[in-house]
Amino acid sequence: MTHFYYCSNCLTTSLRPNAYFIDGVCSACNFSLKNTSNTNTAENYKFLINKIKNVKKDSKTIYDCALGVSGGKDSLRQALWVRDHLLLNPLLVCCSYPPTQMSHLGALNLENLIEHGFDLEIRNPAPSSARRLSRYTFFEFGNVCKASEMALVSSLPKCAIENDIKIAFFGENPAL
Repeated sequence: MTHFYYCSNCLTTSLRPNAYFIDGVCSACNFSLKNTSNTNTAENYKFLINKIKNVKKDSKTIYDCALGVSGGKDSLRQALWVRDHLLLNPLLVCCSYPPTQMSHLGALNLENLIEHGFDLEIRNPAPSSARRLSRYTFFEFGNVCKASEMALVSSLPKCAIENDIKIAFFGENPAL
């Protein structure tokens, strides 16, 4: 029987990929607690808005940015924030990896994004490629999940480059 435990701060479980805990607190909470005290949110937001203005001015594509989404709990919130708060037209990018892990609820969540007016590009390797990559990362890194992490991290910038999109937002940092 596999034992797992929860973060004492946010209830993230030890089953999350790359999860590690210090004194019962997960890596995401430790990162947040360490970094939020020194963060000037207003200054960071102003910096972001200025960067966006400069890039939008030179853009030749219909999309202002690419946004990585999973169809999970935060995808709609992030997409709406980018569109309605930052006033950008995002191309949403989902890496459905491995292809056999797409759940019915995840598919409904992606459909919901489209119904909210977003364009969505879904990328996934063929099942045979997914198996080969998983096998490779198991023997190379001792971690079969490394293949999916590599696909998730690389699909958004690859899509942005292919579509000449200069701004890309990762929806979630898998390490946090």
